[in-house]
Amino acid sequence: MSTRVAVIGVGALGRHHARLLSALPDVELAAVVEGDRLQAAADREFRIAMEARDPGSAEFHLKESIKLHPTAAAHNNLGLLQLNAGNRDAARASFREAIALDPKLAPAHGNLGGSLHGRGDIDGAIAAWREALVWPGQEQRLHH
Repeated sequence: MSTRVAVIGVGALGRHHARLLSALPDVELAAVVEGDRLQAAADREFRIAMEARDPGSAEFHLKESIKLHPTAAAHNNLGLLQLNAGNRDAARASFREAIALDPKLAPAHGNLGGSLHGRGDIDGAIAAWREALVWPGQEQRLHH
């Protein structure tokens, strides 16, 4: 009886490990999927879900993409989905994560400001909006 193994989200080192695994007796290599292909698939599914106006599916695929490759833009988009779903606490956390990954991402600062304003934190909102204005050349759309 052989053991089936799938190697997922790999780069060059992972491909090397897959070759080593496949050489072992009683091991059947079921699949090797590179990380960039998984990320591209998750990103594609996110866009399809957004076009279909399916925010639940879009959030799921965006979270899958973030697991593979967390980016500031992805966290900002996740925050917008969460904000639109009424989950303001999660949205603020996502905007803050986006800012931690890229402090120059003005839309994340602006979106955090809008979320804080909606909570009644006027001072926090003003501080976030001011930070959004510090970074010239960035898109200045504020969502609330």
